[in-house]
Amino acid sequence: MRSALKGIDGVQSVELSAYADIYTVTFRPGVTPDENKVQELFKGCAYNGRRVVVERDRKSVVDFAVAQPRPAAPEDNPSTAGRVALGKRLFTDKRLSSDGTMACSTCHSPQRAFASTSTTAKGVRGLEIPRNVPTLVNVGYRRSIFWDGRKKSLEEMSLGAVEHPAIIGMTSDELNERLRSIREYVDLFKEEFSKPPTAQTFALALAAYQRSLVRHDTPFDRFARGNESAISESARRGYINFRDKANCITCHSGPDFADGAFRFIGVGWDGKAYKDPGRAKVSGHPGEAGRFRVAPLRELVWTAPYMHDGSLKTLEEVVDFYNKNGPEGKRTDLHGPLNLTDQEKKDLVEFLKSLSSERWTVAMRE
Repeated sequence: MRSALKGIDGVQSVELSAYADIYTVTFRPGVTPDENKVQELFKGCAYNGRRVVVERDRKSVVDFAVAQPRPAAPEDNPSTAGRVALGKRLFTDKRLSSDGTMACSTCHSPQRAFASTSTTAKGVRGLEIPRNVPTLVNVGYRRSIFWDGRKKSLEEMSLGAVEHPAIIGMTSDELNERLRSIREYVDLFKEEFSKPPTAQTFALALAAYQRSLVRHDTPFDRFARGNESAISESARRGYINFRDKANCITCHSGPDFADGAFRFIGVGWDGKAYKDPGRAKVSGHPGEAGRFRVAPLRELVWTAPYMHDGSLKTLEEVVDFYNKNGPEGKRTDLHGPLNLTDQEKKDLVEFLKSLSSERWTVAMRE
């Protein structure tokens, strides 16, 4: 980015803040900066809120706050207000599961940033869902869905939930019949899709709602936009360690602090094998056993426990796990041991906390 900015005509110098990735660009006296070109360069940055302060004659004249765009919706499923509202209603309706006991919101609790406090979950008829429930906040940015990436879109995920034995537990035909037996849905689907409800249109509405669950206004976001008092000194130090010494940003980058890749970090290794095959079950390659999608870091305060199996209960445990480089004697994709001091570990935890909304239930009502 620094070299790209220096390539703009008239740039005299480019300085990077010691804390948030804020570039100060100074132009030569008498040069008018091409604001559109600077703005274009900052599209697709590492995270939302990257800020550029452009100075002319050493005086700040322009402040670019480049917001991450909303998740793109597919052409066949536009995020209309009606479709999102219908999806929200479906998300919380237990009548749409095979035994009438489960809704999407049962596991993806709106009060817990659309995650769960349980290590793993139980679905209809008490059937176990053997993985930790991931947050749906910002799920629309993800290139693949589920810990093993077995679905490529929210539409695929929502349709797959219909016949999953522990989630909705019905065939598409059975769900069609259930939806059409509820008069309000007959009317709402006709209004939005111009036809009676089906499992396919159920999935479209549910996906549209989930794509609307976007949050980019945490204390760290505000700090990155230039509010120096938005986070503590400890969190600032933690961010520097996150970026530099601990090198977490290698995997935890992008607007959701996750690069979308699948990696080995050693969670679930029992000394002989991985208890959960992870990506190997999707790809069919035994060598990918134990590989899982990099988890996003937003709203961590609300989404404990952590990892695909919910085995780490606190952020302190998470930091200790990475500091030790995962399980002893097992090859991983980690960069450790990190050799963080006790204070550095505390600072890193404070930074991770700064990626969460302060008052989740209030934030989601607004």
